[in-house]
Amino acid sequence: TQKVDEVKTEVKEKVEVKKEDTKKKMDAEINKIMAAAEKQAANVRQAGKKAGEEARKAGYAQADNLVKQAGNNILKKKGAQIAAKKMKKETDKKVTSINKKADEKADQVMDLARKKVDGVKKKYGAL
Repeated sequence: TQKVDEVKTEVKEKVEVKKEDTKKKMDAEINKIMAAAEKQAANVRQAGKKAGEEARKAGYAQADNLVKQAGNNILKKKGAQIAAKKMKKETDKKVTSINKKADEKADQVMDLARKKVDGVKKKYGAL
């Protein structure tokens, strides 16, 4: 029975080593998936932010130009200022929408990555 116990212990140790190796492989695969997804999500958010800022810059420039074109006529200038204020408000709404869509897209990227991670976990089974 001592020989049997030694063999059992040896087998258990080998199983534990194999289990640890498998867990390391699974963790590496998961980390790779999540790192790629986080990078992609950050790029999507950054692109959305850039597009939003470009839209804001263009919208505000257009509004400011409207006021500038009104010249020195007080009535025209006042009307242009009111219109410019409204244009800037609409521009801000558009920028918010652009950023929101970028965030939603980034969230979708991360959701997909989490589903892939679940698949990896299923592939490796319970460790």
